[in-house]
Amino acid sequence: MIIRKEQMAAFEGEARRGFEERMLAHLQKYFPERCSEMGEDGVRGSIREAIQRTGKLGLVLEYDIERYLNHMFALGLDFDTNPAYPWVKEVLSDPEIHSSALMDVLSDRTKEELEKLERRGPGVPK
Repeated sequence: MIIRKEQMAAFEGEARRGFEERMLAHLQKYFPERCSEMGEDGVRGSIREAIQRTGKLGLVLEYDIERYLNHMFALGLDFDTNPAYPWVKEVLSDPEIHSSALMDVLSDRTKEELEKLERRGPGVPK
């Protein structure tokens, strides 16, 4: 069996559309307010942006892209460049952390940092 380039592109396009639909449903379920504010087109644009960003990081697993999207929607769409979250850039630029481990480390570090902020309480300088 021979699969032509055109057929492969069609398969990839269909897989991408399916992934986008799953992520749209996921984000609408877990981040309904943000999704409502952004509108469906905005959410879809963010999903496409996340695919590009994670591709540059070498992340290809659906689960890893989903976790990246969770960070985007929880911390802000620019979480990876936001100076309020310096640990994000530190983790994402660490050459010793590869592939899925990158999202594991980022998730763990984000949880630690947010717990620190929560312990400080409201009104306490960061």
